[in-house]
Amino acid sequence: MKKKIPNLINVDIPYGAESVEAFHLMTIQNDIKSGYSISYYDFDLYCAIIIRLYGIDKLPENIRNYCMQDDKLKDNSLFQKIRLMKQLGKVFSEEEVSFFQDHLRRKVRERKQILRDEIKRTGINPLKLTVGNSPYLRLLLSIVRDFDDELTLIHWFIPVKLTFKKFVHIYVKHVEDTKFSEGAFKNRTYFNYETEEIFTLLKAVLRQHEEEIKEHLLYISIANENNHPEYKNLYMNNWISYNGDTFALAIDNNGYITKFHQKNTK
Repeated sequence: MKKKIPNLINVDIPYGAESVEAFHLMTIQNDIKSGYSISYYDFDLYCAIIIRLYGIDKLPENIRNYCMQDDKLKDNSLFQKIRLMKQLGKVFSEEEVSFFQDHLRRKVRERKQILRDEIKRTGINPLKLTVGNSPYLRLLLSIVRDFDDELTLIHWFIPVKLTFKKFVHIYVKHVEDTKFSEGAFKNRTYFNYETEEIFTLLKAVLRQHEEEIKEHLLYISIANENNHPEYKNLYMNNWISYNGDTFALAIDNNGYITKFHQKNTK
């Protein structure tokens, strides 16, 4: 029987685009005040929110220099702005509609390719799979569909982040319900936790070990600021404990999670 994450309390929080905007603004503004680094993805969204709320003319010069080129918004900030407007039911121009649809199609193609590449590593031809003939694919799509391109899990001088690509990899390689087949993964282990809770499990593991992770990344940040090239390939790669189980966790120098799996679940 799969394990449940201990001390997990589900709280229903009103969800809406405006509340998400307000929370993201507050988070990034606090990060800026604290002197933390901010991921490109988070800052693009931050710029888009400011522009939507106050207009381009109100942009501080440093933000304008980041998100504008030739007096036009760069693609990532423009996409985020239109997405926010769409969620709020706002009206936007035909030119913006066309841009949004083209940009979204590119993102969908990229995400589909990530899925195909991970599935192909298991020895399965992904082009032969459909939601009708593969329960693995059907479940995987339902889990990863709403995961954004990137999420920041710990805000810090080097923030800890998880990409969509790594999220998919974790599920295809280390979750039995979405494993497809053995394939290239000869010696993989599986999580002994509920399939839908793996992301929550990762956050719980990070939370329990947050102080040591922060200490490590602060060391890297200071080394980078003082131009110590010998530390450029140093990364966190530990076996860590949580809830009586052992997990492999690796975080590179840029704060990206590169490995997360459970040890010897069988």
